[in-house]
Amino acid sequence: MKKLLKNKSFFLFLFFLSFEVYGETFGFINSIKNEKAFLLAPDEISSIVKNGDFLEPGSQLLVEEGGLVIFSDYFDNKYQLSSSGLVKFRSDGMELTRGSLKVTSLALNSNTITVETPNSIIKFSESEGTISFDPELKKTEVIVFDGLFELKSKNKLDSSVDVKSGQISSITTDLQMGMASIPSPTSKRNLDKIASTFSESPRRTLASKQEGKIIYIKAKKAKPLKSRKREPSSIKVKHKEVPIRVYGAPTSKSSKEMDTLIKDLKSH
Repeated sequence: MKKLLKNKSFFLFLFFLSFEVYGETFGFINSIKNEKAFLLAPDEISSIVKNGDFLEPGSQLLVEEGGLVIFSDYFDNKYQLSSSGLVKFRSDGMELTRGSLKVTSLALNSNTITVETPNSIIKFSESEGTISFDPELKKTEVIVFDGLFELKSKNKLDSSVDVKSGQISSITTDLQMGMASIPSPTSKRNLDKIASTFSESPRRTLASKQEGKIIYIKAKKAKPLKSRKREPSSIKVKHKEVPIRVYGAPTSKSSKEMDTLIKDLKSH
């Protein structure tokens, strides 16, 4: 009986602990590419990101160049933060201050996700697309693959644009009074760029190992061999007579003279 009560108490402890974690954290880490990511806690203590790490409100996720981090929240939404990206988490969303963020929110739920950048507010639900911010250009860019994103400028919170499937829109602080551009169809070039940005494995044609390192070698096209011209067998080629010089004797100019010279040499 005592053992049963202990087990029951233990499960209740786990239940309340998970409820507490669920209520106080944004989400958790799913996977890391190249181990090039750091987590800066609210107390400014940094650590290398590991699978399963919780993302607390106030913490910041930093991805170094060449890295990629995949994380989730508790509403079945999936996020990918690309190389050189930086986000700060809140209990109700996050703030992207640098880099590109791919979001996938295709689960049927009424939860609205909010992502802010220094000059914009983006809201979406049951949608998929990318959000990026360039601090040098002070530019936010939104590309939607599926669903609808609401894009709003922080300069004018009472107006917004709806970016639908296959469309792109942007906000640049120093252009158009910091207002969102009219959504327009995105190009194949943008889609290819996104695919390479969030690729989890590098494209390569050939790899060779050297002292534990992988060296990627670009494949080169072989140059076509130049064929030598050959004369047809039907064409007869005239051969010139080559003069023969015998040591101690002048050059012969005909075969008769050569025969006579050889006979003379034999007789001596």
